[in-house]
Amino acid sequence: TGLRGKIETKNNQSTIQQLTFQYGANDVAITATVDNLAYLLFNLENQITATGTFNAKQLFTNDFVPDTLSTALIQDRISNLSFDFDIKSIVQKHRDTLISQEILFAFKNLSAKLDKLPDLKSVTTTGKLYETSKGLTLSLESFHAVLPQGTADITGDLYIPSRRLWQLDAHVKLNKFPWTYVRELTAEIKDNQEPKAKNLPVEDMDLITAELDVYSSMITYPYDITRLEIKNCNLSYQLPNSKLIAVEKFDLSLENLL
Repeated sequence: TGLRGKIETKNNQSTIQQLTFQYGANDVAITATVDNLAYLLFNLENQITATGTFNAKQLFTNDFVPDTLSTALIQDRISNLSFDFDIKSIVQKHRDTLISQEILFAFKNLSAKLDKLPDLKSVTTTGKLYETSKGLTLSLESFHAVLPQGTADITGDLYIPSRRLWQLDAHVKLNKFPWTYVRELTAEIKDNQEPKAKNLPVEDMDLITAELDVYSSMITYPYDITRLEIKNCNLSYQLPNSKLIAVEKFDLSLENLL
């Protein structure tokens, strides 16, 4: 509801000026420049380039689920979400038959506040989305996240061979990252427990600094990690009011964790 904005097209380039709309209690505003938008709308061509900004006063995670009989695994409200984006689709055809399609993306200056989970101070990521023999593939060339406490960097691939099966193959770096956040997120997804550590003082958190290669296979619903492999791991773990625990170059393989 409340859809309003202005779109101008010139020389095959469309300018979207402050397109705003509401979906339930969700409030969204988009400003963008899009190449080939008219061809996409009227000729059903798939190749476009879009650059712009996205803002939302508030979004509810439960509204991300299109099935009205289902609920989101993570229940939270996102406020003051904003980011810059650059998206390009690349289509390969042979005699008017679609052979392959890739979506290249870059998201910058992403920040948001959450009611229950930790805020996102800054997120920047680049990568592509495409089909492979392993299914729908999200390939991260870079992912850098800054939280109120700690940072995380990830490169690698997320494979989605079926609707509820996800497989991750990635290289991960964590710097003074609260493992408390991970435990609470897992507890909310698996047991529907309310997160409580958002405002916990950093001296009361478990902090982890690590660099590792990780492979995991998980079922999204009902949530279950069926396989976890960690290789080439260097890790230091700081417990509250305790000595630092450090290990170097260890490997770990687990199955049916939950």
